[in-house]
Amino acid sequence: MQSAYRDEHQTVKKLSKTTKKSSGWIRKQVFAPTLVARRVAVPRRVLLILDVSFLSRHWGVFVAFDVYSKRVVYECFVRTESVALYERVLTRLLLEGYTVVAVVVDGRRGIRELTSKAFRLPTQLCHFHQIQIGKRYLGQYPKQEAAQDLLQLYRSIGKISENQLAAYLLLWATEYELLLAAKTTHPSGRWSYTHRRLRSAFRSLLTALPYVYTYRTYPGLNIPTTTNSLDGGVFSPMKNMLRTHRGLTPAHENSLVLSFLRCYDRGE
Repeated sequence: MQSAYRDEHQTVKKLSKTTKKSSGWIRKQVFAPTLVARRVAVPRRVLLILDVSFLSRHWGVFVAFDVYSKRVVYECFVRTESVALYERVLTRLLLEGYTVVAVVVDGRRGIRELTSKAFRLPTQLCHFHQIQIGKRYLGQYPKQEAAQDLLQLYRSIGKISENQLAAYLLLWATEYELLLAAKTTHPSGRWSYTHRRLRSAFRSLLTALPYVYTYRTYPGLNIPTTTNSLDGGVFSPMKNMLRTHRGLTPAHENSLVLSFLRCYDRGE
């Protein structure tokens, strides 16, 4: 009953008609707490993609996805995405006996420093998220020549080496040094950099550089360069399911999400 509702997108109305049972009876079968499988730790060697998918403005689900087994190894509901959250989850997984060989994360600076320095794990930044950061600062089709050149560097991160990217960034910064240093004086007497978004885009790519090519440093680990396995393989169908069953109470929505993730873990 629950699998038909969850995976086959059968609504309560359709299931009621098929089974000739009342809607109340169907809901009890679908959302019974005992039907949500308990998560049991299975210690093994894992390569984790870590991310949060927000279900509403202040409510989301954190997921640790193992690339090797293509299974969810941990999930929890959260109100915000923080460095402390990632630290707590990684600590828990290590205590449960998992051997984490590497992690793939999005562009949050504090998180990549936590995983690479505090936990000393090979940390790969998602190329897609990094390019999106560049577009957010520079725009999809920038008119300024400096912005066009920098955006092209963002789009080239998967096609060139780390040394090449570092050299191109240095050349770019040298060529547009005066533009980056330009300041605007305001009527109050205070000043600010004229091209702040351009400076931010440059700084973002420069600080991300040590984490963009981790997959090449550890070729034997088969580290993916994006979080697509989690975003497209887990979060996308999960949100499609929730759209089909929109209007659920928060408790029922949480129950459905847990059921989806834990059944995904078992390959059901």
